[in-house]
Amino acid sequence: KQSQPFVFYLHPWEIDPEQPRIRVGWKSRLRHYTNLDKCEGRLTRLVRTFKFAPMANVLAANSLL
Repeated sequence: KQSQPFVFYLHPWEIDPEQPRIRVGWKSRLRHYTNLDKCEGRLTRLVRTFKFAPMANVLAANSLL
């Protein structure tokens, strides 16, 4: 729904496409390294498009705290 709060989590390493690669199986490689070069731009777009607030503020504004 529009105007509904949501939570997302981003690992710090997910915005570093130059991070050292470790030898892992294809599944882990797919999960950890695919689209790393796009993550920073996507995060920037989210920050510019949506309003962000501490979780406590959002919960209090919705009478959930």
